[in-house]
Amino acid sequence: MRKVLLTLFLLLVIIAAVGLFIMRSRAASYLSEYLTETMQVPVHVGDIKISFTRVSVIDLTIENPPNSAIKYAFQAPRIDIDYVFSSAFKEIRRVREIYLDNPTVGIEIYNLTGSDNNWARIITNMNNNPAPQSISPKGKPHSVEIETLLVEPLHITYYNKSSGGSPTSLTPIDKIELHNIGTANHSISYSQALNAIAQTIIMEIIKQRGLMNLLQGVTRIPQDLLESILPGDSNSIFNKAWDGVESLFKGGNN
Repeated sequence: MRKVLLTLFLLLVIIAAVGLFIMRSRAASYLSEYLTETMQVPVHVGDIKISFTRVSVIDLTIENPPNSAIKYAFQAPRIDIDYVFSSAFKEIRRVREIYLDNPTVGIEIYNLTGSDNNWARIITNMNNNPAPQSISPKGKPHSVEIETLLVEPLHITYYNKSSGGSPTSLTPIDKIELHNIGTANHSISYSQALNAIAQTIIMEIIKQRGLMNLLQGVTRIPQDLLESILPGDSNSIFNKAWDGVESLFKGGNN
């Protein structure tokens, strides 16, 4: 009897190991396809490493829309996602921290005002092509709550097509730290979380580097979600940024 139980146990371990290997080997491809479908630009993930408390995304690249001078809208050599393992089986999945290590954001302006730019197009694509939501055992869509988003440092490549010349590197932003992307009062889908992260990072670039009009005409994230991520004055700046109030920032680009 013991031999039978031991054999069954070893068989289950082997099946689990094979399943984990298959899931990991396909995870990078699945994520690449998911993001490509949502953003409507080529996205590539080099590898994904999975443990019980962390998912690490290795070498993520997001290409720019066609006919752009800058090849990539975003590059990150590593993104670590620390999550609460027990929440993986619940309707609301909790993420303690998303850490972006040395990412680079490419910003390309296509018109004189800056309202037509690569990230406005990508975020609009995300709004128009929300990815299908996974469903919990209770039949409800899964949602996510992210406690902290940490980016350090953020490198910025900038190109204004209407001005000509070559792409330039702006002064890096040493650190961006955001909180409460999705809360108990406002749980959000994965697509909404991705959209909120993209918009708030772009907002930080607007605020710290004075690049106005980048989000003009883009459908903004819900006001209560915005207030939880960027409370107080930052929230006010975020709303004004959509309106293209150039007097908000003095001195232009750093």
